[in-house]
Formats: sequence, C-alpha cells, structure tokens
Amino acid sequence: MSSIKKTWKAIRRNFRSFRKNRAYRARFHFTRYYEKEPIDEKTIFFESYSANNFSGNVFYIYKAIADDPRLKEYRKVIACNRKNHAEVQSFLEFHGFTDFELVEVHSHEYCRAIATAKYLFNNSTLPVYFIKRPEQVFFNTWHGTPLKTLGRSIISAPNEIGNTQRNFFMADYLLYPNEFTFEHMREDYMLNELFPGKYALNGYPRNYVFYQTSQQEALRRKLELTDKQVIAYMPTWRGTVARRSVQEQLLAVRYFLMEIDKRLRDDQVFYVNLHNFLNAELEFDGYKHILPFPKEYETYEFLSIADCLVTDYSSVFFDFANTGRKIVLFAYDEDEYFATRGVYIPYEELPFPRADTVQKLIREINDPVTRPYPEFVKRFDPWDDQDTAAMIRDQIFFGSNELHLIDGTSYRNGKRNVLIFGGSLAQNGLTTSLRGLLNHLDTEKYNFFVMFFKQRVQKYNYVISDFPKGISYISIQGWKDITIMDAFCQLLYYRFNITSEFVMDHIDRMFQREAKRIF
Repeated sequence: MSSIKKTWKAIRRNFRSFRKNRAYRARFHFTRYYEKEPIDEKTIFFESYSANNFSGNVFYIYKAIADDPRLKEYRKVIACNRKNHAEVQSFLEFHGFTDFELVEVHSHEYCRAIATAKYLFNNSTLPVYFIKRPEQVFFNTWHGTPLKTLGRSIISAPNEIGNTQRNFFMADYLLYPNEFTFEHMREDYMLNELFPGKYALNGYPRNYVFYQTSQQEALRRKLELTDKQVIAYMPTWRGTVARRSVQEQLLAVRYFLMEIDKRLRDDQVFYVNLHNFLNAELEFDGYKHILPFPKEYETYEFLSIADCLVTDYSSVFFDFANTGRKIVLFAYDEDEYFATRGVYIPYEELPFPRADTVQKLIREINDPVTRPYPEFVKRFDPWDDQDTAAMIRDQIFFGSNELHLIDGTSYRNGKRNVLIFGGSLAQNGLTTSLRGLLNHLDTEKYNFFVMFFKQRVQKYNYVISDFPKGISYISIQGWKDITIMDAFCQLLYYRFNITSEFVMDHIDRMFQREAKRIF
C-alpha cells in the first residue's frame, strides 16, 4: 500500500511541476522537436546573457549578419524573456532592424528554434535540456576575460559548472579574446581531453566598437555630450538573487550615488549601468548629475563614448582598456568581496588607481593625468581592433579563413579516458574509498573523470577541491529530456517493474538521449 502512495505522490508532484514550471515543461517540448523535426538550413538563432538582454558579442554578430544582403533570406530568431520582450523589440527597431523574430525562453517557439536551427550563437549557456544535433553549428563567444576564478577554481561552488561545461563540450567554436582567457577556460572547465571543436583566438566582436571614433563622435553630438566629461559606472553583481541581497546592494548603491552626486561638477555626467536585478529597482529622479545608461543603445556602443570608466571587480575593464582612457576601481568592499572569491590576477597588480571612499573616487576622476597601461592592453586586448563579427559571419556562412582557429583535439594527450561515478561525495565509507582510489590512480596512463550530480554534492562540494592533481570531473545538471510517452514508460518500469519490449525501447532511447545531453 505504501508503494502505491509513493507512486501517486510522485505522479502528482511531477504533474504539478509540469503545470507550473515553464522550464520543466520545456524539456518535453524540446525533446519532441529534437526527435521529430528536421534541421532548418536557413534559420539562425541568437541568444545573449541567457536572454536577459540582447547585447554584447551576440548582438554584434547579429548586426553583421542582418546587414549582409547575402543572408537576407535567412530567418533570424532572437531569444528574449517575458519581462524584456517589448524592450528588446524596441531596442532592435531603434537600431533600424526589422529582420528578426523574438521567441521567449522555454516557449514552444524557443524549443523548436534551438532544436532545429542550423546555426546557433550564444555568449553564455543554452538551457540544461539543450542537445546539439550533429548537423547544427554552435558558436559560443563567452562574455568576458575573467578576473574572478571560474570552473573548478571557484572556491565556494566547484560543482556548479555542469551546464557551462556541457555547453562547451557541444560547441563547434569557442571564442577567446586572449591567451590568458584561452588557457584558464581550457584548464578550469577541463576541456583538453573532451572538446572536439575549434578554438577561435580573435578579438571580441563587441570590442571593435572602441575603435569606431567617428561613430563615437556622432553619438556624443547626438546626446549633447560634447562639452561634458562622461563617466560610466559599471559595478559587478554581489551576492545572490535573493530579495535580501538585492535590497542590501540597493542601499549601498543609493548611498554612494547620493554622495557622488554632491561632489560632481556641472560639466560631469555620471552614467550608471547596474546588474539587471538592481537596475529595475533603482530610481534616478533625485539626482542632478547621475543618469542610467540609455536603454536604446547597446551597452558597449554607449560605453565607447565614456571618458572614464568606474568599476570594481567586473571584467569590463579588460574591454574598456582598448580605449587607453582612465579606469578607476571603486573597491569599497575589497576584503569582504574577496573573502569567498578567488582571482586569476592579484587585485593589487592591476594597473589602475583604486579608491575605497567616495572622496578618493572623486579625486581620481578629477585627476587630469591618466597613467598609461600599454602592457595590459597588449596582453588582454591583442586582437580587438579587428572586425571579428564580420570574420565570424564570413567563416560560418562563406567559408572564409580569417579567424585564427585551433583544432581542439590537438590538446589531447593520447591517453584513454576513464569515467568514475562518484555518488554524492558524502562523508561516508564510499567517499573515503573513492578518495583512496583517486590518490592511487595511474594518471600517467589514463585520464580519469569523476562524475556526479550537481545538486547531490552541494553539501559536500569541498571534496572536489581535494581531488588529486590530474583528476578531472563532470558535473551533471538538469533533468532528462523525455517525451510524454517516455515518462509513462518510465513510470511503468520503475514503479511497476514492467519490462515489455515497448517499455524497454523507450527506456533505452531515453538514456541514449541523456548520454548525449550530458556528454
């Protein structure tokens, strides 16, 4: 009787998730299109920052494609979400674009697009249910040179790399703007032995805008800023998405902006671009010299006209350095911030002035001297003066060979790969045995990968940091991709032990699909 109760409880729980959770439903939609519909050779899909806005590298690639008459017949699909649908529509129309279709994340249209589009461009990750089909071309640009550690080097959450890692494994192209980013991403996402595509070492498409001086002058005139000192403030996000974290950051930002506003001259304009969570709640009506970034312009398009960038730990300073203009690091919470975050470059080694109070910040902004940093630009922005968006377009659609491509398989060491399931890494005999095993494996002959479920190791993720050198891992994230019939067969198999040929065929296909999703 208790097993029947458990079965009905599980059915009700899954039904409730299907009814209320759009992302949960989306895996059913995606699976149907993935299994049943052919690839559309004339569809191009674009998604930027998980559809939270449409900016950055992917916007400039879209622009290069939309402006090319040779690609006029291609269908161009852009991801958005429910909250920003109208904003993205207005933004694209302001820039004169009409050749696009907007699809909301997790909708039927979105699932069909990522399952069937021949070409996909992304600067972050596609959802956990996405599986790239062999005929698709997936280009991932990522979104910045990292100051803070990523992947397995994240101190507090080395297990939370699953969806990013598998997106990288599936990509045909991974773009990196400098050797520094290239080395750290390969190492910390453990790509060397498993990535089968091509690395592109080229400038970021968005950074080419810093070299468009005539465009910058025209924009300053249009916005009546020719006689103003334009200061751009772009701080990084702190904390979590919890309401309390948002409110705490809002209080700090409001205090600092109020103090900054008092000290700015009338010929200075302080433009603010916060994280989406904060921008939505911050009012600008009470300030004299402070304004939000204008929404109608792409973020870097507007940033390119700034005389000075004020930031903290955000990777934006790597990009703005292309201008050679002043960068000030407003690090009022440096000790607190780095208490739980690792960095690839010691903060004090960055070649930019730092300020931990408003008084020091204003003093640095008003200092007429900008200390040059040519070695920094040479190291982190070696190729940004190239029109990489056009080079990507021509590579993908017209077979051009202008991109600097490196075969991902060239980094493989020739050893066989061995996969070990690690369980939950809980403090028990199994994990003790696993640790003992990992310390005695012969990594001279084999590459070893420990596999685990992201959520199940959450409480014990510190164990991952103790893996011996040479041991890699794969973090499984997300639900299985299934159809309604797969779900029914799963119920029959696991709850009622029915093993008919029909049921087992669905179980087998479901797990073959899951292997593709994870690996």
